[in-house]
Amino acid sequence: MEANEDKREGKDIEHAVSVVLRSDDIKSLAVDYAELGIDRMLAEGIARDIPFIGSLVGVAKIGVTIHGRLFAKKLFQMLGPLAAIDTSARVEMIDRLENDPKYGRKVGEHLIELIDRIEAHRKPPMISAVFLAYQKNEIDADMLNRLTHAVERIPVFDIGALRPLLSKSRLVDENDPISSLQNLLYAGVVKTNGVWDGDKYSVNEVGEAFLRLNLDRLQP
Repeated sequence: MEANEDKREGKDIEHAVSVVLRSDDIKSLAVDYAELGIDRMLAEGIARDIPFIGSLVGVAKIGVTIHGRLFAKKLFQMLGPLAAIDTSARVEMIDRLENDPKYGRKVGEHLIELIDRIEAHRKPPMISAVFLAYQKNEIDADMLNRLTHAVERIPVFDIGALRPLLSKSRLVDENDPISSLQNLLYAGVVKTNGVWDGDKYSVNEVGEAFLRLNLDRLQP
């Protein structure tokens, strides 16, 4: 019974996010987010008075538990930058993306999945930046998928290890933080070519897009 309720609640949240992404009401978040900050909005219950956020609070019981507060913080951090896009441009972006076979999902569903899996520190603005880049036609749907996958998998403490690889490839030796390089490889932002005396790591096309969009320099 509880599992069914959780599943139904998840679907309700996905639907609510999909609706507000297409609405003018989302713009109020951009203003309140900038003026008050997420922590104050949650602590003082102000979020409940924002029309579309209030509906999400009711659906997801946001703020009731520690997990709920963290979920809300990531949600607001991610939606804030997207709220700044003109409504017609935002709707066009969503329609274009959802109709692209390389994407193959609903934007609201995808955002909720990402919110649930990423850390609150640094990553929500990175996800927003990827969607904004798609809206501006700087990347296609395939690269959007690859970049959101990379943001999800790369540890926050290893984000800074990527940019130094851009200028030249690294031949791993005993002084290299091999775990960091392997984490970047797992995230899909570097490639490696085995050579006779070790592994050579270099930035691949996904990593280049990651750095071109300055995802490694974004702060919450």
